[in-house]
Amino acid sequence: PIFSLYEDILLEIFEYGILGNSIHHSGISLSEETFVLSCSHVCRFWKALTLSKPSLWSSITWDSPDPKKYTDKRFSLLWDLYLARSGQSCLSVLFYSNHRSRSGTRERILDSIFKEQHRLKRLILHGKQEDMPEGETYLLNSAPKLELLYINNFSYVPLEPEDQIASIKVDMSNLRELQEISLFGNIIVYRRAEVLDSLRLASILTNENRKGNPHRPLAGVWSTKRWFSFLRNFPHIEQLAISVHTANVVAPSAERLRFNNMHKLYIMVKDGDIQEPDSLIRNMELPALKTLELIFLGEARHLGQWSKSSALKTVQSLTLRCWKPDTELDEEEEMGMRSL
Repeated sequence: PIFSLYEDILLEIFEYGILGNSIHHSGISLSEETFVLSCSHVCRFWKALTLSKPSLWSSITWDSPDPKKYTDKRFSLLWDLYLARSGQSCLSVLFYSNHRSRSGTRERILDSIFKEQHRLKRLILHGKQEDMPEGETYLLNSAPKLELLYINNFSYVPLEPEDQIASIKVDMSNLRELQEISLFGNIIVYRRAEVLDSLRLASILTNENRKGNPHRPLAGVWSTKRWFSFLRNFPHIEQLAISVHTANVVAPSAERLRFNNMHKLYIMVKDGDIQEPDSLIRNMELPALKTLELIFLGEARHLGQWSKSSALKTVQSLTLRCWKPDTELDEEEEMGMRSL
């Protein structure tokens, strides 16, 4: 009876069946692993039908692999097949870089992802800095269709800012459709010159990096003042998480930044006191702010002076943290916490 169904109904069944149309690199059976590929093997009619709709092949996932069932060659062939059959459809890609795969395979797949960035709609990259191809730098600067960007390029080996090497750079000047961005680890972000109305969620918690670009040595360093200049391009942001490497005071501005929709704000300060993030917040209008979280990685000075901050008027959930390994809050810090 299924062969009597209309083509459009069959295609709709295929779309529901793929549930993201993923390639899972886990060594399980092909029929379980790639639904649309299995459908294309049923008969000539089904194969022609799946090939007639490139979007069925446009989502590719390589998640955390099972070391006992590992086939670099097999996944590479599937990757090439899906890319070819997806035509010019927008791509959704999840790539988990793992040391168990061959370095040549990781480099080949990453090269392919960034080569096809003009087709990307969703991109998720996850992996250790140590597993990135040595000596390679990847630039995301031409993805006008990208709506979701998530990159976690962490490192288990703590390094000084002068020794950090960013393997991935993100130039936001041509990400016109971006709605969500989450960047963590050794990544350099360039500011954009135009307003990005589409952005709703941003989490940029990158490492301090002073070695990533010889022409712009401070591109990987975020100061409070730089954040103030950067944020004016995202007027409709709803949730924001940022990391401040160099705390400095933002001078009072006659033109305060207004964020009518921002309801959640997270600020991590490497070192400094409450005056620096407060100077940033005082230059913003946040009428919808409900959740505020401030994290200090070093000293947390002058907290008591913040009790009259305008940001606290609408806040329903306030979290203050001071991460000082193997030490306790001094008397001034403790009194500041209690005063709030």
